[in-house]
Amino acid sequence: MRVHKISKGAVINKHQPTLIYYPFIGGFLAITLLSGLAPTKAAVQETADTEVSVGIDPVIGLTLDTNSVTIPVAPLNSTALSTKHTAVNVYTNHPGYTLTMQANSGNTTFPAALVDITTPTTTSASRTIAASTNTTPATLATNTWGWATPTTTNGSTPIPGLPSGANGDPNLTGFQATYHDITNNKVTDTPDQGLNGTTASPEPTFMAPPVAAPLIIRHTGAASNSDTTNVYYGAKVDGTQAAGTYRTIVTYTVTGEPIPNPTPTTLQDLTQAYCSSMDTYTGSNTPALLNLEDSRDSRTYTVGKLVDGNCWMLDNLRLGNNGGTMLLTSNDTDLNITSNPNITNNSGTLQFTLPILAVGGSTSYDDPGVYGPVAGDGGFGSTNYGYLYNWPAATAGESRTTAPADIGNVQNSICPAGWRLPYSDGTWNGGNSGSDLARLNNAMYSGTTTSSNYYDSTHAANWNFTSPFRGVFSGNWDGGFNGQGSNGNLWTSSANPGYFATAFSLFFDSSLVGPDYSDYRYFGLSVRCLLR
Repeated sequence: MRVHKISKGAVINKHQPTLIYYPFIGGFLAITLLSGLAPTKAAVQETADTEVSVGIDPVIGLTLDTNSVTIPVAPLNSTALSTKHTAVNVYTNHPGYTLTMQANSGNTTFPAALVDITTPTTTSASRTIAASTNTTPATLATNTWGWATPTTTNGSTPIPGLPSGANGDPNLTGFQATYHDITNNKVTDTPDQGLNGTTASPEPTFMAPPVAAPLIIRHTGAASNSDTTNVYYGAKVDGTQAAGTYRTIVTYTVTGEPIPNPTPTTLQDLTQAYCSSMDTYTGSNTPALLNLEDSRDSRTYTVGKLVDGNCWMLDNLRLGNNGGTMLLTSNDTDLNITSNPNITNNSGTLQFTLPILAVGGSTSYDDPGVYGPVAGDGGFGSTNYGYLYNWPAATAGESRTTAPADIGNVQNSICPAGWRLPYSDGTWNGGNSGSDLARLNNAMYSGTTTSSNYYDSTHAANWNFTSPFRGVFSGNWDGGFNGQGSNGNLWTSSANPGYFATAFSLFFDSSLVGPDYSDYRYFGLSVRCLLR
């Protein structure tokens, strides 16, 4: 359970003073008496919201009304056809299921046949009842067997819910089960019947049993606590077929439809599984975007999966308080290890205090600083600048001592829990595997990317506000605000091994972009996070 909000308010009872006048020599003495010498205490109200959720585990099961089906056939002086059925029962709370069947006799020579169990390893076709080769429902050839799944008494409707050509199997296109009751006093009026002679009309029709791969025989799009599919087996033989017991194994498999991931409501709720299921945002398909709340301050951010396959925040971080410091914990923030003295461990919960929001002040390579509101920040669109952070603030307290030049990527940040700052290794090649920004730059650019300190306007356009990344020209802070409306800058989690006072960043404007730039750690730059 998560407590979302605690609000407090006071109701104050105000009392008017009462004036009582007493005469005395030379005038009147005014005495003020406060009604209620012991004032009533203020009434305090406290409320707490608790989120209650119920998790229901997925279940799925399959049962057969019988594990053995025996079809007696008596060909006498002519051809005989007999049928029996299995009731396949499925129960599941999945949002639908797929039922498949597959036959395998266990005989490598005749895997699809019914094989005489007295000679299970036979290589003689005379000791088998061959599988039907019907690719569409048709009457059985003599001395073959097959299957059918009637859905009505005359079999005139398709298998319920089974799409045409399901699973790419052409045999299922327009498939209709066409089992018919056989009359002319040759059989009973039940589905399990025998036919001696071939004069009955119409004769039941069957399909070839699936052997090479499972065949879909039922597909539904709804949960069911009891769903039955009757599968009929038919064998048609004549007097040339040797007497005996012929057997194969039919395997039924039920697979539940995937259970949709619950739609997240906060940045902290978003998972990689849900991100993987999202459509890639191309700049115009806005239904692919999510609007998620940061549970730390209830601000809302737009999130999209970009062409590199990662889910990114498409707004700059705006975390900070101009009324005081802000306590961040590992429950809601990307705090993973106590890597510096600014991160404390409180009974297993890591904590970092974000300093008060400021617009001026002295610069620092090592002390965290948060700067805003940024000059020219309109709070929406291309002027939704967010706040600016020096590198010690963006990395939750890292300094030149705790994060020296050769440390690589630091492990903490002020990103929401489950998110992180992008990585960089300082190389410029867009195909480089060590830089999230360089890889994204390469993925967004359809041309050939070469090694260069800066890429031209063709690349830069992919980082501007009109691109899927929705970059904004939030400028920087260097004792004061600079470059707003002209360029954008984003921190990475990576120290610059070439100079201990700097860290890698992204720089872009309307004409060029440096996906692995380098800035002094005391600069205030924007923060964009990607999902871990």
